[in-house]
Formats: sequence, C-alpha cells, structure tokens
Amino acid sequence: MIPDTTIGWMIAAAGAVMTLALLRAIAQCSILQAQSLIDARRTLEAQRREENAEAEAAGRAAGLEPLSLNADGTIEEPILGVAEPR
Repeated sequence: MIPDTTIGWMIAAAGAVMTLALLRAIAQCSILQAQSLIDARRTLEAQRREENAEAEAAGRAAGLEPLSLNADGTIEEPILGVAEPR
C-alpha cells in the first residue's frame, strides 16, 4: 500500500503540472492575440503612410504646375466657387 503522504505529494505534483500547462496555454493564446493586433496596426499604418505619400505627391505635383498669366502679366487666380446673387 502507498503511504498517504506519497499520494499527497503525487496529487500536489500533478496539480502543479496541470497549473503550469494551463498557464502556458493562456500565455500562448495571449501572444497570438497580441501578434494579430500588432499585425492589424502595422497594416493600418502602412495604408495610412501610402495614402499620405500619394496625397503629398499630388500636392507637390500641383505645386509644380506652371502658373497661368493674364494678358497684363498678373498671375491668374483659380476660381474656387461662384457666388450667385439672391
């Protein structure tokens, strides 16, 4: 017959092993979740950088367009909108 103290130590050891296995599984799930969040943020940041680069390139291209001159030599102002009288 196995003494009671040996059975107690075996139960304690089995409990410790199960606790470690559970904690390890929780840690792995947390790491996977964090990695997916990090990947999503990196994707969004890359998309924002690309959009900003396109907008900046369009702004530079617009700034490099030659200015139109009026007949008297003044720079032609672009018409942004037409106000209609009431």
